[in-house]
Amino acid sequence: ARWDAVNNDILRKRAAAVQQPFPALGELQAIVGQEIEFQSRLWQSDFEGAVEAAEGVLGGLTDPDLRGYRALWHYLAGSAAWYGGRAGIASLDVKARGHFNHAKRAATDLPWLVKLARYHADMEAPLGRSPRLLRQIERVEGVLERLGTVTDREFNKREREILEGLASKNGFEQAQVRLGEILGFHAGKREVDASPDPWWAADDLCFVFEDHAGATNDVLDATKARQAFSHPNWIRDHVALPDNAIILPVLVTPVTKAKSGAVPHLHTVSLWEIDEFREWAGQALRTLRQLRRTFSQAGDLVWRAEAAERFEQDGMGADQIYKWLKGRIASGILQSIP
Repeated sequence: ARWDAVNNDILRKRAAAVQQPFPALGELQAIVGQEIEFQSRLWQSDFEGAVEAAEGVLGGLTDPDLRGYRALWHYLAGSAAWYGGRAGIASLDVKARGHFNHAKRAATDLPWLVKLARYHADMEAPLGRSPRLLRQIERVEGVLERLGTVTDREFNKREREILEGLASKNGFEQAQVRLGEILGFHAGKREVDASPDPWWAADDLCFVFEDHAGATNDVLDATKARQAFSHPNWIRDHVALPDNAIILPVLVTPVTKAKSGAVPHLHTVSLWEIDEFREWAGQALRTLRQLRRTFSQAGDLVWRAEAAERFEQDGMGADQIYKWLKGRIASGILQSIP
């Protein structure tokens, strides 16, 4: 009888109790996949991948109650970057110092983090690349800094905006501007009478686009061809470029044919088939994501050298894009029809 009374008392208290939800449980659940990815990458000695996964975790930890857990993951990210630096990935040394510094600020009662935050590896590497490409890479650094280097939240958002925009008709042009910006071009688009679609400029080299994302048939008419042909004149009058700038009009379109009246206007216009453009854009963003793994701050000469090499290899530099497009003159590709 005595036990029954005790048991009933326990049941009454349990019924009256209100369970308090664990702080930020949703955030902790959402990052489990990235936490597992971090462990897997680290086990494989893929230190760049481990740092990227750790930054994915940090991007999901926004609740103030998780400050201590953020400190832990900054420490883990810094440790993975430190091991990467020891394995010969010199640009990860800078990233290690950055994460250790963030860990120190988040966990001020751990004095040993202060010493880690002062960690610095001496490194310097000559670049030896074209000045135009190096200035393009410098602008990429600025974009990556603005999007944040500690977490990948803003980078993911911008990447998603670009890919979704390029896949649509109405959002294509704005996404093209954002793509140009994230790839280090001075990119723009003005909604005024007779203005072209977006343009990308790198010093004295400019690509001006005539986008045909909303094409309703497989034939380019003379009006569209004349628009593309005349865009360099508009650029010279409205965009600040050197007097000797090279301006290349580029037609981005799904069509495979052109009216015979359109062909004479296409002898100086390059053609970028729209699905090829989308595929190239996706690959460029993947390359940039890989480079972002080892980016910590602007001015890292080792990172710049690596980025310049990847931009050249993957056809993302202004010079490489120009060379490729000059071999794709629209009048020689589109089939002329009456």
